[in-house]
Amino acid sequence: MICPQNKTQFFPTFSSLSPSPIPSHRHRTNHFSQFTLSSTSAVQEDPNPYILKKCIALLLTCASSKRKLNQIHAFSIRHDVPLASPDMGKYLIFKLVSLSGPMPYAHQVFAQIQNPNVFTWNTMIRGYAESENPGPAVDLYQKMRLNSIEPDTHTYPFVLKAIAKLMAVREGEKVHSIAIRNGFESSVFVQNTLVH
Repeated sequence: MICPQNKTQFFPTFSSLSPSPIPSHRHRTNHFSQFTLSSTSAVQEDPNPYILKKCIALLLTCASSKRKLNQIHAFSIRHDVPLASPDMGKYLIFKLVSLSGPMPYAHQVFAQIQNPNVFTWNTMIRGYAESENPGPAVDLYQKMRLNSIEPDTHTYPFVLKAIAKLMAVREGEKVHSIAIRNGFESSVFVQNTLVH
């Protein structure tokens, strides 16, 4: 699907989204996220499947900048697409991390997702590992394991990268031994991270 130059062919009101006319229950929180995240979104009905698919398609094809991502997120909020929707939250977090968006905002989105999958956990861990503050990556890894989410081939390189930035040798040894115990000692991803 190619992102059209004119968003109005997808959604008639999409191009009219702007930060100024914000309803009173939503307010600006920083330069990137224009809305606070409400816990009521977790109890909303499932959104219209067509709108949810369009939001995800827009995230995948058109979210090439923080400004465009803001517009897509605003559109999803206006059409009551809850962030608790695993697919919407997963793709929004992925785009936030890929565009080097603010991690506290990505974390707010993550906190609203019910039962995030390993991909979403890994995306959050990667985002923190690549940030200037890698400490939360290790915390998320530990929470992931406490929530009985099995780390995969991609989890360990992200966690080990964060640990290397923190220069936490003992923590690195623990994670490395867990990776070996879980059968990832021959993983190219894990080996490359340990070398670097």
